[in-house]
Amino acid sequence: MRQQQDKALLVSQDLIRLLKSPEATSDERLMGLQTMQTLVEPIDNANVGTWLPLIAQTCASSGGFDPVIEHLTLPGSSEALDSLRATAAHVIGTAASNNVKFQLQILEDIPDLFSLLLPLCNSSNEAVAGKGWYAVSCMVLNLPQAREAFLAAGGMAAADSCLLSELSSVRNKGKALSLVMDLLQLSAEHVEERPPQPSPRGLASALTLLLHNSNLDLAEKGISAVQQLTQHHVGRAMLAHFDAGGSGSGGAGV
Repeated sequence: MRQQQDKALLVSQDLIRLLKSPEATSDERLMGLQTMQTLVEPIDNANVGTWLPLIAQTCASSGGFDPVIEHLTLPGSSEALDSLRATAAHVIGTAASNNVKFQLQILEDIPDLFSLLLPLCNSSNEAVAGKGWYAVSCMVLNLPQAREAFLAAGGMAAADSCLLSELSSVRNKGKALSLVMDLLQLSAEHVEERPPQPSPRGLASALTLLLHNSNLDLAEKGISAVQQLTQHHVGRAMLAHFDAGGSGSGGAGV
């Protein structure tokens, strides 16, 4: 086991050097990020808290995640750059999943992490936006400090923008809606935390699209959101707004 951990750490250090290299091509960087994503991924829940998540924590504490973070904000617009941004967000989300030590470490080192992730969430590229929401969700769900940082960075405004935008895919609207629902549930369980204030109009628009979607998984996500809303006083008020036709444009079903 120790030999496996040491080998994985050496591989991660080689990947960090690759990502830092100004001579690395886009394809080499993408392969490096994809390998890093695999390296920090727990094989199953039984491995959470064992040596695999330590790779992510060790990389973060040594500044090794800096080049991963830098790929979130690459200047320019191209398919190759979008792939790099999406994969970098995927690495962060995977490392943060069920790994509170990593979440604490990366927030300590990069306090403005959500300011870097949230612009991805409303990218015109569906894959980039999807991985952005994945990374944000993995960062906030197990850590109160991360939820506060998300709200302080304007996270609810980003969620509302996604829910209301005609450019956001229905699938990514579902991801944003699921995050909002989770935050509402967590605020009900932890009354000392600042509750999120989602837009009733955004929720109504997203619910309309999801509930009338031919994709059963997305429709089920909409039903689940309605059920969650009925269990929260803020949610019940929003459902009343929805029933009263307060969704503005309301959003068209697909």
